[in-house]
Amino acid sequence: MTDDMPPQRRLRTNDLRETLQSFALLTTAAGTLLDLLMMQALPEIVAALSSVATLLVMLALVLQS
Repeated sequence: MTDDMPPQRRLRTNDLRETLQSFALLTTAAGTLLDLLMMQALPEIVAALSSVATLLVMLALVLQS
């Protein structure tokens, strides 16, 4: 399908796909964080916050390019 697209449209499609994948990872991480908050597991909460911060940086880099 993408072979017959103009290069610029193909690039936009790839950017959108990467953005959606990053958003999916972010929402999964946020859901995990909420689960951990309900269990009050402090070490896991710190690890989850670190993962969320990493995903936010990745999302910002994808959106910036």
